[in-house]
Amino acid sequence: MKRILCTVGALALVTGAAACGSTTTTAHPTVAASGVSGAETIRGTITGAKAAKDLASNSSAPLKFPAFVFTGLVATRTGKLTLGGQKAGKHTFVTPAGNLVVSHSSGTKGQGSPVWHRAGKLCYFQQVATKGTYSAIGGTGKFAGAKGTGAFSLTIAATMPLLSGKSKCSARNTGNPEASGASIVFLAAGTLAVK
Repeated sequence: MKRILCTVGALALVTGAAACGSTTTTAHPTVAASGVSGAETIRGTITGAKAAKDLASNSSAPLKFPAFVFTGLVATRTGKLTLGGQKAGKHTFVTPAGNLVVSHSSGTKGQGSPVWHRAGKLCYFQQVATKGTYSAIGGTGKFAGAKGTGAFSLTIAATMPLLSGKSKCSARNTGNPEASGASIVFLAAGTLAVK
């Protein structure tokens, strides 16, 4: 669990700029004075054995996502992307549709209290581990002239066995995360205007 909180903070810093806060509604693009604007969402997910290993580790090494998916005004995806180890600053997302450059806050750790649920001898854990903000400050291709703002979050979830003799779910009373149900989700959403 320690690794999760440390890594989440680092992740949010690196990807915060490109991410835009979470949203479940999709806005239709509108024509701006110099181009088009609309909602943009960026999502990266690590699941299964890889997520369980990252969550159980006490390392502060950056997280390695298999891909980031962009939906909304510009629909595209990245290849593998490593997040973490960067404070507030700039980040460039390289995609087939063009590059998106963002500046971002360093993110804040431990935003939400962990939520625990117990079912028999299993404990389920979920927490919004990091939150931050970003500004789109430029780009190439379909991201040319990119401007906009948004917010990002990193949410962690896991299923862990309750240790023998324990009756309450907590970080101290559980074993390592199991592959089934383990996830690390980076989600950013906001507005984006491009030329």
